[in-house]
Order: sequence, then structure tokens, then C-alpha cells
Amino acid sequence: MTLIAREPEHLQLYSFGLHTAESVICRRCGIYVAMVLIEEDRAWSTINIDTLEERASFTRQAEPRDFSAEDVVGRTARRKARWSPTTLVDWPKRSNA
Repeated sequence: MTLIAREPEHLQLYSFGLHTAESVICRRCGIYVAMVLIEEDRAWSTINIDTLEERASFTRQAEPRDFSAEDVVGRTARRKARWSPTTLVDWPKRSNA
């Protein structure tokens, strides 16, 4: 996947919980866009399909998940295994949160 920040000043990056990834939020409309895990020079991400024009193509039913028992190592490993390897273009600086 390639995520291009055409207007990086409109993206808000926020990290919470175990600080294993950052939420990407649009500063203009407040929509949650994606989650991004950045480790050294590599990135993985998952995107909110409701932000896509092609969202109707995604027909898999959402399933409830509970990851509250995961530690940092487990959560990071799961995300690297399940999320898409990502190239970030013109990406804003990472948050310190």
C-alpha cells in the first residue's frame, strides 16, 4: 500500500495505549483515516475502508475483536503479520504522544 499525504498539515497523528501505532485523523473533518505502524525505515498500515470511493467492494462482515490482553511485542507482531506493508509519501512527522 502507498499512503500519500497530499496536504500533510491536515493530518493529525495520535498514539495511545501501548503506543505501537499511530491513528491518522483528518484535521479538517475529523474522520479516522488509517492506523500506521512505523519501525525504523519500514511501515505497515490498515485503512478505514469508509474513506474509500470503492468501499462497496468490501463486503466482509466486521467481527468483534478483543486485543486487550496483548503486550507490546505481541501487538506489534500481529500488526506486522496482518497489516499491509506501506510506503509513506510526504508523511507528517511522528507524534511524541
